[in-house]
Amino acid sequence: MRVLLAENNPGMARDISLMLTSVRMDVCTAEAGHPAIDMAHKDMVDVILASARLPDTSIRDMVGILQQRDLNIPVVAYSRAQLTDIQTDMASAGHDLIIGRLDRHDVAARLVKALGPARPAHAIIKIGPLTLDLFTRMLEYEGKAIHVTPREFEIAEFMALQKDRALNHNDFVGELSNMHPGYEGDVVRMHISNLRKKIMTATGGKNYIDTIAGKGFAMRDYEVPVPQRAFKKVFADKSVHKRGKSHSAQKARPKPGTLRLDI
Repeated sequence: MRVLLAENNPGMARDISLMLTSVRMDVCTAEAGHPAIDMAHKDMVDVILASARLPDTSIRDMVGILQQRDLNIPVVAYSRAQLTDIQTDMASAGHDLIIGRLDRHDVAARLVKALGPARPAHAIIKIGPLTLDLFTRMLEYEGKAIHVTPREFEIAEFMALQKDRALNHNDFVGELSNMHPGYEGDVVRMHISNLRKKIMTATGGKNYIDTIAGKGFAMRDYEVPVPQRAFKKVFADKSVHKRGKSHSAQKARPKPGTLRLDI
């Protein structure tokens, strides 16, 4: 996806550009509204991300000029302050306005959503037989949905974008929304364990999340060996479902007051 960023603050433009390139978006920048309009006319741009407080033109006028020039490019504006009138105007014209702090995953999702059905292939991430749709926020295996929580999808997306790279606790805490350094490693491992379990259940025991001793976790586009405890956990759950409270199921159950993390 090629994003045209209109921002007159150089520091803010740099930070937003880095944020977008980290999720594999191609970014070009303009320091004001009219240069952005000229660039949109000349360059192949999929979507415009613009400050609602540009120095040379209002966001309303910018949208109006784009329409006059028959440039059907969706615009996503952003502002720290609440701008109810502008938000209403943007929504009625089929555009969007982000209020408050810019979150990397939220901005990426809003840009993809702004494209609608015309979203580019970059909205789809393929990891072997797994498919992540950044537009619908769905994880699929061979066309069938794997029901994951928003946090689990966020982790899968982050790992897929960093495919084959070993990611440790600090990587996840630094990149995922609403997480802070105070979170213990067990919290991150628990989410990864649940995600792995759901993928293995959907794929008949296939694992694509690699555990790298002393380094962390990596998403692979090929099947990797299953950590023995995670393997036992998945099939212990199946044995409970089929046979009820069997001896093996009772043995697999953690002791009261403990949290078993099958990673």
